[in-house]
Amino acid sequence: MIKEFFYYNPVKLVFGEGKLQEAGKYALLYGKKALIVTTGTMFKESGLVDRLQKILKASGVSSVYYPEVSANPLNTQIDKGAEIARAANCKLVIGLGGGSAIDAAKGIAIVLGHKRPIWDFCIGAEVQPITDKTYPIIAITTTSVYLNRPVAGGATCQSSCGGKAGQVCCETLSNQALTAPRTCASCAVSIAAGTPLASKCTAPA
Repeated sequence: MIKEFFYYNPVKLVFGEGKLQEAGKYALLYGKKALIVTTGTMFKESGLVDRLQKILKASGVSSVYYPEVSANPLNTQIDKGAEIARAANCKLVIGLGGGSAIDAAKGIAIVLGHKRPIWDFCIGAEVQPITDKTYPIIAITTTSVYLNRPVAGGATCQSSCGGKAGQVCCETLSNQALTAPRTCASCAVSIAAGTPLASKCTAPA
């Protein structure tokens, strides 16, 4: 039996029907231009990305869309996303999707704030500290299995060798997390069916 327990969760979690409509209100707290990160174009094709962009625009937040992220995001993809966000003068990063999209968004936010490649923060003798320079992160989950992702660290794969490393600290927690049941229902059946197994395989022992 657990006799003692301490849990610290500074992430603002918003759950409920229609809560996606509040995304613009929360994004505006952190800036007027956002980078929206997804794994591939599925949510663009389904209309979810366009819907989110309209919601953001209604609150005075413009956005740039970046779908060039794979499952288990690569360091090169994260660095490229940060380059695009910096060129567009984005002030916050929104991860729209499951674990990989949110991991990538966290990595991009780190790179933007520190102006160094993401792998510098992952592994090695001179691994860099992650500080509060990290850009604001909003996580919008689309798979029920990954509702824990906003309060977890990020993970990155190195493209050259396939090695995987994580970044776990308070600065990799999402500033804001939104989950609406209908948004989770927007996932393809194959994705919804596969995420429980993926979550189990990537969970810490």
